[in-house]
Amino acid sequence: MEALRLAQLQIFCAVMEEGSVVAASRRMHCVASNITARLKELEQLLGQDLFAREKGRLIPTPEGRLFYHEAREIVEKAHRLASFFQPDVPRGILRIGALDVALAHFLPQYMPAFMAAHPDVEIRLLRRASYTLEHMLDDQELDLAITDGPIVHPLLESRFVFTEELVLVAPQNIQRDKERLATIITSEMGKPIKEARAEVDFAAGLLRFAAENARRLQGEIIPGEREGEKILIDRVPHGVVGAIAAWNFPLALCARKIAPALAAGNTIVLKPADGTPLSGLALAELVQEAGIPAGVVNVVTGSGQGVGVPLVAHKDTPLITMTGSTPAGKKIMAAAAEHLKEVRLELGGKAPFIVMEDADIPAAVEAAVTARFFNGGQVCTANERTYVQEDVYDRFTIALKDRIASLKVGDPMDDATDMGPKVNETELEKVDGIVQKAISQGAKLALGGKRLTGGLFDKGTFYAPTLLTDITPDMDIVQDEVFGPVFSLIKVKDFDEALTRANDSRYGLSAYLFTNDLSRILRMGRELDFGEIYVNRGSGEEPQGFHHGYRESGLGGEDGQHGLEAYVRTKTIYLNA
Repeated sequence: MEALRLAQLQIFCAVMEEGSVVAASRRMHCVASNITARLKELEQLLGQDLFAREKGRLIPTPEGRLFYHEAREIVEKAHRLASFFQPDVPRGILRIGALDVALAHFLPQYMPAFMAAHPDVEIRLLRRASYTLEHMLDDQELDLAITDGPIVHPLLESRFVFTEELVLVAPQNIQRDKERLATIITSEMGKPIKEARAEVDFAAGLLRFAAENARRLQGEIIPGEREGEKILIDRVPHGVVGAIAAWNFPLALCARKIAPALAAGNTIVLKPADGTPLSGLALAELVQEAGIPAGVVNVVTGSGQGVGVPLVAHKDTPLITMTGSTPAGKKIMAAAAEHLKEVRLELGGKAPFIVMEDADIPAAVEAAVTARFFNGGQVCTANERTYVQEDVYDRFTIALKDRIASLKVGDPMDDATDMGPKVNETELEKVDGIVQKAISQGAKLALGGKRLTGGLFDKGTFYAPTLLTDITPDMDIVQDEVFGPVFSLIKVKDFDEALTRANDSRYGLSAYLFTNDLSRILRMGRELDFGEIYVNRGSGEEPQGFHHGYRESGLGGEDGQHGLEAYVRTKTIYLNA
């Protein structure tokens, strides 16, 4: 099929905006016949008429008007992305599967060196009104990404050599390019630039921690039963790690996979989220620039079906690590069971946030709002349901409304912005559906509850910071992960009720408690069935901690020494020498 060119979209947008071929030709500095020819090519590729021809005039069809919005978004995003990448892309590290619509039109225009290095990459029309960059990825190509790096066992012996590169050079590279990386993150998924900068710092910290602690992956020597015999319990790499990252932290989640895999002596094949591939690709470049051998880090971009499924099913990926939704995690676990692979799954959450009568209320309000609206609420550890003891409920509610109302929603590239757009239209519609259903079930809408419109808001997927009250245990919103800027406020009688209702969830990732009563804190540690608990503070895990959940929030865990140890396996050697 013929390639779709960015120029065709530019010409189409010019005709739509100028109102005629003649006016568009003046704007584009080309003859009218070329304009007409490009429009016909575009209509043939789409398989639909974008214009009706009436007496020599072009009248946009309903399909044309609808397609214009997508085309304009692609053109604008392609130009914004133009300055983010250096044209000289290192060879030997990028395995290009399928990228998002913006990159599809960005690469051919602005990365000639990349295209020269990958002559088999072309833009194809994959389905009606949806465009992507497609490298003809098949099982043979995936095999290449998995098997063409250095063999694993020598990597184990040399890991302490390139660990120094990870700990010293790679984080320095990331910090050096902090602003560029933050801009990529914000452009890809819409989080405020100040939060994107914090994500860059966290990614550098993950690399640094894994490298610094690689030497702590120690074995054991045990006396044997026989005379002169020793039993060695060694720590060896898995081999090739298959990793899948989510879109909500497109740089940090890739770093969270790459760092421990390399520190433990593995190679890695990483699939970033198909809607946010640029951050992972940029990170891979910086890691290789630090001196990691070509073929050790492989980034394969594309859809879950096209890349993720064969990556999990491949016989030579003995460890699969994935961050994403619980339904996707269940499918991955089932597929991995075919080969009895080890899996590490960091999935959804429904974090309870408990505020007792003895809490520091201003601090609790600030932490609750941050834990809910940070990253637009698109965080697995987000405060999904806030339980406030009845004696301080009214005081908490008044302060909460004021704080939520003060949040600035707007251009994510503005340092003053607190919340940007939702990542895409589908996610916005999902969140709004959850809100409307909660209202229909009896919840009271105190703030927000709608898509923001007018001015800048018409150009993106912005949802108003929302507060729901009068929520009861039988409502769907109490059980289902919202993953958006929706604050659920619930009154409880006492600590017993708060614990009972907090544990009433199929998820078990994060929980929060604000109290000055040590006995309550200790009791919460015993009785609350969640993998990580924040006491008198807001959200935000650290590289040296252990990020993990129970039940449908996942298996295994990440970060810290416990997370690093997941990337090695034990081997027992009975030594009689």
